[in-house]
Amino acid sequence: RNASDEVSILILVGLPGSGKSTIASSIVQHYLEQQKDHLSATSTYLSFDDISYIEYDAVASDIYNDENWKHLNASFETPNDPTSEGGADLDSKISSRNLIAWRKSRHEALKLLRNKLDEKSEQKGLQSQYGPQKHKRTLVVMDDNFHLRSMRRDVYKVCQDFIRASSLDQISHDMCQDRIEAPRIGLAFLYVDTKLESCLLNNDKRSGTSRFVPEGIIRNMNQTIEAPDESKAKFELCTVVVSDLNDNKASCSNELYTELDRIISLSTTKFPVSPPQPLNVMSPEQLDEERLVTLKSRIHKIDLILRALVGATCRHDKKLARGANEARKTLLMECKNIKEASDFEEGNAWILKKFIACVVQNLDNDLDAERAIKIRLVLNDIFFISENPK
Repeated sequence: RNASDEVSILILVGLPGSGKSTIASSIVQHYLEQQKDHLSATSTYLSFDDISYIEYDAVASDIYNDENWKHLNASFETPNDPTSEGGADLDSKISSRNLIAWRKSRHEALKLLRNKLDEKSEQKGLQSQYGPQKHKRTLVVMDDNFHLRSMRRDVYKVCQDFIRASSLDQISHDMCQDRIEAPRIGLAFLYVDTKLESCLLNNDKRSGTSRFVPEGIIRNMNQTIEAPDESKAKFELCTVVVSDLNDNKASCSNELYTELDRIISLSTTKFPVSPPQPLNVMSPEQLDEERLVTLKSRIHKIDLILRALVGATCRHDKKLARGANEARKTLLMECKNIKEASDFEEGNAWILKKFIACVVQNLDNDLDAERAIKIRLVLNDIFFISENPK
């Protein structure tokens, strides 16, 4: 019977400019050195047989260089100069273009992770033909913002799906004496909790490069970031927090590597990823109750978005405060009349469009039309939505 391999996935969490990539590179270099020390029997830390570094910026860069992306990118080009009239519209288009690439890079990075897991499984299968093999350790470092729990849950689901597929393979080979054990997969998190001001300062140093992120996006991410929390998601149990990386030159210290060793070991030995549990059959009453909870949650989130829109509008033009609040009340009333959460449109773009329509519908003269255009651009930039105002 072959020993089970271990795959440890270390996910970095933090704002752009927090120092995630710096510390991720240091971690990868540290464990590469442990690989060499392990061969010479001098390693004092965890040692891995294979180390992979999935850097989302690099994945996004590959997307930018793809011919199909270049063709799409051309549709965003405009003769306007960012410093001239109409420059704000260009900034909005650039933000929207980068958002598309970022979303695609997230999808591609998850594919890279699944491919790495499949690759480990295939290698184990080939090696088993030559007799029992010792178990091997693999480390995968995933470097992105991962500021929302849903993004981290996507990684967790990829691991769950792989474990489930591997379990089915094992069942089909139960009669084989040397059947291959599925690898144990552990999820560990490193939260780089850097102050917003430091992140913005570091981001400014990237101006003119592909890694620069518009300030409005970073501020919005800072308001919505969800730190890893085991009380809200059990799979986030194994977490290390590094605070103010840029103010602490000893962040990549022996103490940090010791703590990383601890949570990485725990994630694979004590709390490995389990396949998804089968769905329970719910009674009609339970289904009704769950639908009501989901509906209330959706309406609550919409209300938070509308409140943010009201605040952004008032900061831009205090004269629009009454109209913005009325728009929020009108849209919230419409939402409360909806009976099913599934009846809402996908995403949040529709909220922004309806809100803008309510606010500017009575602005008819030329001066008001100009104000309406500015309002659209300000709110579009905040919510990453690009449109051509009429």
